[in-house]
Amino acid sequence: MVRNRVIYIILAVVCIAFSMLYTSKVTAILMVIVLLYPAVAAALTAIHLRFLSAEFDEKRITAEKNTPFEYYINIKNDSVFPCAPMEMVCVLPDVDSGMFIEKRVYVSLSPFGQARLSVEGKHLYRGCYPCSINSLAAVDPLRIIRISKKTKDECTMVFQPRRINLEDLVSASVGEQSFSRPNPITAEKEDFSHVREYRVGDIMQMIHWKLTAKQDDLMIKQFDSINDRRAIVLCDMSGEGDPLLRADTVIETAIAFVQEAMDIGIHSVVDFGMLFDRAAVQVTNITEFERFFQLMSVIPAMADTCGLTTLIDEADRSSAAVMVLITASLSPDIIVRARALSEVCAVYLAYVNLSSRPVDNELYDDEFMFLDIRGEGEEALKLAAAMASKYDD
Repeated sequence: MVRNRVIYIILAVVCIAFSMLYTSKVTAILMVIVLLYPAVAAALTAIHLRFLSAEFDEKRITAEKNTPFEYYINIKNDSVFPCAPMEMVCVLPDVDSGMFIEKRVYVSLSPFGQARLSVEGKHLYRGCYPCSINSLAAVDPLRIIRISKKTKDECTMVFQPRRINLEDLVSASVGEQSFSRPNPITAEKEDFSHVREYRVGDIMQMIHWKLTAKQDDLMIKQFDSINDRRAIVLCDMSGEGDPLLRADTVIETAIAFVQEAMDIGIHSVVDFGMLFDRAAVQVTNITEFERFFQLMSVIPAMADTCGLTTLIDEADRSSAAVMVLITASLSPDIIVRARALSEVCAVYLAYVNLSSRPVDNELYDDEFMFLDIRGEGEEALKLAAAMASKYDD
């Protein structure tokens, strides 16, 4: 546009000089047209801009984190003038950087035309983020006049955490260590107290197939309140390093444990110790697991928490068959508590090791299962950290 304005100024100077050297009606009219064009173009462009609109096709979009996806923007031109082109200033997730940045999007439309613009995006982190169309701009046919107006159409984008299988996570956690591969959570499915009829959301693995075949109705193995197995998952997102990476890894580790427990019929109780909401999340069936997964997509990465030691002290261990301790800040106090818990139930201590430094081999013992979470998705985490530091600079 700057080049077009320079050319126009040169043309105006030439027309004025030409009209001064050759005084005639033609040269006078030509000079008037050249000099009046900016005012006329500005007025028509301003009118044209009132008939332009742009909005997101959906107001809420769900996508997997660190995975390219497509979303759409609807654009309309309700005037008799063509868009050559229309400019939109937006805050959108960039597919190359994986971060939200301000972008300028250009679209050309015919008179009374409309279009559905496909945009590709990607985001490296889990969470809920707003994206917006902040302004629209129109230009005249010669592209020397540009007029913009503020607009505010917003869309909420929810990026879900990865669904990592516990078996893959445990295998990756061993990494460079020479220790044998730990076993995931196990349970004897035949140790039940009674059966009941199937209800929507029940785990299919808990169906009593022999009794189902006899009665022609799905029957579910049921544990009573005394023998019922529970996995208590305590999560601590405090620690050093990038808080977004730390929160993502803790949450994805918790999801892996809850998924494994649900698959084998163990109910889960998950507590992040957030001071603004200390309510623990219970997962007893597929419906509750999906609700839990959606909650994990938007749980804040940075919040005040009571700490893992407090969570351990306040946890109800009476029905716990498994205690899962997930932390990004390993301390001797946590080790002592994990060893004490191992005397009454199975204990998993999952250390989110974003530093990638090897831990003390003495932690790999028979008292509790120690997991050094650093292998699964490590390349993606490093890429996210590199991108974050790059765009922060």
